[in-house]
Amino acid sequence: DAELQFESNPEASFIWLAMERDSSMVTPSSDPETFSTASEELRTRGVVIYQEIVQKEVDTEEKVLGKMNSEYDILVRDSDKMHKKIDNMNASIVNDNNELDINTQNIADAENYVEKRREIVENASADELKNAEKELKKAEKDLKSYIKNEAKLNQNLKKYLDTIRENEQGIIQNLSMQKEKQISIKKQELLLDAYKEKLAQIK
Repeated sequence: DAELQFESNPEASFIWLAMERDSSMVTPSSDPETFSTASEELRTRGVVIYQEIVQKEVDTEEKVLGKMNSEYDILVRDSDKMHKKIDNMNASIVNDNNELDINTQNIADAENYVEKRREIVENASADELKNAEKELKKAEKDLKSYIKNEAKLNQNLKKYLDTIRENEQGIIQNLSMQKEKQISIKKQELLLDAYKEKLAQIK
């Protein structure tokens, strides 16, 4: 008869084997050959079991490292997205500033035209008045449209600048997180290498 016991703790793993023959314990002195054979078998089985234990540790740490690398990749992609967002906002600022310049000139032209139409209305004869008032109303409507567009463009520019500031702050925070993650990854790589070296030394 034989009884096998396994014990493990963070520092080491142990396998205990007790053998009995004819109600007597098998010892090196009572049965050297049997004891030697059993000891060799025990060592072989112990090596296999220990390899399995350390391999599980390697597998676990590889998963942890894989997760860390995935998290780092996400941070890099997020940073790229924020940089692209800033580039898009800067392009929108250039476009809207150009449109704002054109709109400013349109407002000036429209104001002059409205003043001219008002003079025409004031000096119009009875036959001309109705048509003159119609033209004045149209000119005033165009002017209001340009003024409204100016307000919209200025609002857009403010929004673009706010978005740029938010993403700039986000990039600063993201880069800090990337550095922290890189340090964690390096530590995890060293830990994984230590487990792999430990596994390689089990023979």
